[in-house]
Amino acid sequence: MNQKGFTKIIIIILLVAVLSIVGYFVWSNWLSTSSQNDSINTNESSKSWQFIDANSFTLYLPPGWKFNELQGTDSYVGEFVGDSAKLSFDFGWYGNCQAYDKDSHYIVTKEVISSHEARFIRPNSIASSYGSCTKNSDCSSETWPCDTSLGSCVGRRTMGVCFDNLGEGGQSKFWLYGDNFSLTLQETALKIFRTIKIVR
Repeated sequence: MNQKGFTKIIIIILLVAVLSIVGYFVWSNWLSTSSQNDSINTNESSKSWQFIDANSFTLYLPPGWKFNELQGTDSYVGEFVGDSAKLSFDFGWYGNCQAYDKDSHYIVTKEVISSHEARFIRPNSIASSYGSCTKNSDCSSETWPCDTSLGSCVGRRTMGVCFDNLGEGGQSKFWLYGDNFSLTLQETALKIFRTIKIVR
């Protein structure tokens, strides 16, 4: 190989390396900015929300939502209800969200909330093959509910947030979840999840 050919190869390798480094920094900056914007948007939207102290944790709910403490057997349970939706919670030894980790119908991502690692569980996709609809009664019991924003029967789907290793000895779990949320309600739920502060 002559000197000119070798020089061209070196220049190409250096160019690829420089572009890779620049690309990495641009991508990292974008991720950081995106995360900050999500946090800002969550904080902005929750300014008019109501503060809820649920003893083991606190969070903010949109106006009109209600907190109902329920009778649990071996854990602290309750629900938050509003906008025709319900988020249920289980705080104790048996809050179970691990089943979703290996279920291909769900996407599990991780974030740090209130200095604790949280796992977000969301439907992998919203099925549109169950038929069109304009209201819930257009869907069968297997394909209920109707997501009016999509005009489709979408079937049962769970979304939630899960915290492990809480409390004394790290033996408690916290699982906050809801079923059959429209895309709009999924966004509301995500904002609620990101306001959580673990107290114990």
